[in-house]
Amino acid sequence: MKSVFVFSLISALMMVLAGGCASKKYKTPAEWVAESMVPGNQLPLGSKAEEWSSPKNFALSQGGMIAVQSQYVKHHGSTCHFNVKFTNVGDKFVDALSGLTTQERVNIFHHNSGKVKLEPGKSVAYDDLEARECPIRFGTTTDMDGCAECKAWVVFAQ
Repeated sequence: MKSVFVFSLISALMMVLAGGCASKKYKTPAEWVAESMVPGNQLPLGSKAEEWSSPKNFALSQGGMIAVQSQYVKHHGSTCHFNVKFTNVGDKFVDALSGLTTQERVNIFHHNSGKVKLEPGKSVAYDDLEARECPIRFGTTTDMDGCAECKAWVVFAQ
């Protein structure tokens, strides 16, 4: 009986190491792309690594409007890495700190934020912004499933 338990434990550990702990919520990339584009704070996603998402507009409390696009870079451990582009699509100057977070963790830190100071029509892009505490994956992968499931948020502090 003891050997069956040990074998079951080893089998379960091997499955976790082989596939990570993240479940597959989405059947196709089109599902996570569509969900990321609904109104709200969720970061817009492309359908695969190195592909820029469609722009998604965010209204700022100071009255400006920012279009946000993301490009998935990688998933390492419990951290998802994105390149993020901000474009001022409004008609007034915008000055805000923006970052990535999750619904459960609403903090902005230096490793997941960037200063957005833009005249109308201007853009700025930040490489490798991080969304932390996402579903864990062992090692580094460019498979987007875990990061899509994480549902990173874009937040602005003004």
